[in-house]
Amino acid sequence: MLKKPGDQSAIRSPELAAAFDGFRGAVLAVSVIAGIINLLALTGSLYMLQIYDRVLSSHSVPTLVSLSVLMLVLYAFYGVLDLLRNQASGRAAVLFDRRIAGPVHAVVVNLPLKGASRSMAHQPMRDVDTIRTFLASGGPIAFLDLPWMPLYLAFVFLLHPSLGLMCFSGMLLLVLLAFMTERLSRNVVQASERADAARKAIADANARNAETLQAMGFVSRAVNRFQKVNQSYLAV
Repeated sequence: MLKKPGDQSAIRSPELAAAFDGFRGAVLAVSVIAGIINLLALTGSLYMLQIYDRVLSSHSVPTLVSLSVLMLVLYAFYGVLDLLRNQASGRAAVLFDRRIAGPVHAVVVNLPLKGASRSMAHQPMRDVDTIRTFLASGGPIAFLDLPWMPLYLAFVFLLHPSLGLMCFSGMLLLVLLAFMTERLSRNVVQASERADAARKAIADANARNAETLQAMGFVSRAVNRFQKVNQSYLAV
């Protein structure tokens, strides 16, 4: 289950399962489309191979025209499938939000009654927004495209072993750079998250105790305290 701050009221597993119900067929369909798209991505390379192998050697204009028309048709098919895949990803994100937003909001309403701050009470809805944004973005599509990388690498090796080794070395370099970037930025991201949490906690406390601060003349002090924490957040 998804546990929340405070008492930690939760969205139980059946509710989460219901939110993702029917996604298996959509994932299968999008996976098939992704496979076709990744095969069609080789259109340009195969076209140039045919140009060098057939057209330049024979000087045949009809062959050139036929290959060019075929390439345009395949690219048009590629564009249509890519559009359908992006639309399916966006609709899956909307469907997930429609199914889970209600139960999560019910939890959010009860969290302040169980001692959670307002900023923490809204965190479950922000989590839902994050998942919806991920589903609507290219994240899932990238995961579906990832298994096709060995096929592309094998295709490059077939063209020439040196090109394959160069491509493989580039892949390893990119993975290494991504790993190093994540390690170097981890502490900065965590510090930013802690500063943001402190900033929101102070803002929430000031809003909750606004009448008391006003009556005791501590508004300026509360504002200064928030500004100090906010400056620390911006400096991270």
